[in-house]
Amino acid sequence: MFQIFLIIVSGFLFSLSFPRASLWPFAFIALVPFFYVLDRAPKNRQRFLYGALWAFVMAGAMGHWMFIALCEHYGLGWGKAGLFFFICLVLPLVVLYGGFSLAYGFFKRDRLIFYAAIVPSLWVVTESLKALLPGLIPWGNIAYAVMPFANFIQVSDITGVYGITWVVVWANSMILLLLKDFRNTARSSYRMAGALFLLLFIFVAIIGYGRFRQADIMALAEKGEKVDVTLVQGNFSLSDRWSGMGFYRRIQAYLEMSQEREEDNKPRIIVWPETTLNASARLDAGFFKSLMQAIGPEALLVSGGLKSAADGGVYNSAYLISGKGRLQRYDKHILLPYAETVPIIDWLGGFYTAPDEFMNGRTPLCFDTFVGKIAASICFETLYPEYIRQSVKAGAEVLVNISNDAWFGMSAMPYMHLDAARMRAIENRRYVLRASNSGISAIIDPNGKIEDQSGLFQQARINGTCRLLSQKTIYAKYGNWVLYAAAAVLLLACLRQIFSSER
Repeated sequence: MFQIFLIIVSGFLFSLSFPRASLWPFAFIALVPFFYVLDRAPKNRQRFLYGALWAFVMAGAMGHWMFIALCEHYGLGWGKAGLFFFICLVLPLVVLYGGFSLAYGFFKRDRLIFYAAIVPSLWVVTESLKALLPGLIPWGNIAYAVMPFANFIQVSDITGVYGITWVVVWANSMILLLLKDFRNTARSSYRMAGALFLLLFIFVAIIGYGRFRQADIMALAEKGEKVDVTLVQGNFSLSDRWSGMGFYRRIQAYLEMSQEREEDNKPRIIVWPETTLNASARLDAGFFKSLMQAIGPEALLVSGGLKSAADGGVYNSAYLISGKGRLQRYDKHILLPYAETVPIIDWLGGFYTAPDEFMNGRTPLCFDTFVGKIAASICFETLYPEYIRQSVKAGAEVLVNISNDAWFGMSAMPYMHLDAARMRAIENRRYVLRASNSGISAIIDPNGKIEDQSGLFQQARINGTCRLLSQKTIYAKYGNWVLYAAAAVLLLACLRQIFSSER
């Protein structure tokens, strides 16, 4: 029973480190009880069950917003919503972290290298599977929990999000090692001293880098071309947006909120949220011509919308509408399982006139516009660091993310989604312009700092500026090298285990 208690404590500490509690220091200790239980479990069956229980607690504490969204917005009954929640969200994580726990037992050795290298590497590889396996979404990565620790997260422009994950999990693992050695008085004190020195040295180095890098980046950003920005958050209800009524009224409201001041007459970027232009049959040449005239010749409007394909399919798109008369379109490449694509069973069905399935986009990731090179991403695509990185490699000077988080209500998910956008800003050292229908909309600088943001479920307009930046970070150049290094560590450890067992 004590082991189960520790697992539950670990799962809740992990969830409390994220918004909205945002008790981020818990991230550095939350996994210690979990690892302690795995360390002492005598059998693989027990380890798997402990990992499954940890995933169940974590998913329930952090993902309850999905159950609420299913009941309130899709109108599912409690039973069907609960079944969907368990099968589509909880069960995959149960299998994933159950597998982590089995691998923990396979590699386990009472050596410094196990706690200092193998455990964090194993966790990083496990986390990466969320972005690779169908039906999973890379949310809940422990690196996002420490976003408030501004100096600490700056190193992600070298390591990416997986580097932050590695260090946070490494800290948990090393704390467990220190606790074990402290209890065992017969053990040499040299290992304790070495572990403590490593822990302090790494943290001092990372924080020192962060302090230096933030000032350096903002000085560099000052050299980039300055562009005015207007983000518009319409806060129309889901039923209003998809009822099929009031399309032109909503567009007029967005135009009125986007109007420039009389004294302003210089290039600017206007961003409207996901699926604002959601009546594809009305998006003809005449409509776009009138929209171009309305925004003025010095504006570039990036707006979410729909695009009907010739074969009858539908794309979730971002339109780049230039007041100078040019129209470009980005189609969403990574679709949200179950909501935008149907992997196996159509659990959710239709929602008013909203499409229940979309087509995968094949458009370019970066667009050359009269205000600079812009990359657009739609909603959860910002959770995929490698995908956003590819747009920067393609030349993007500013990143735009359009979203609709109204489904999640007043839960932690809009804040977690915002933190992912902030991490992409740091990894690539780009401004991120994020417009969400109900919030949170924000202008994010290359250090991940929010220059201005809206509240949830309110109409808002954000005026500000961004800088066009072209320098590429180490992460933008070389990608998820920490993940590849972690996989190499596990491969070497696996070979060692195999050869040692044959002797």
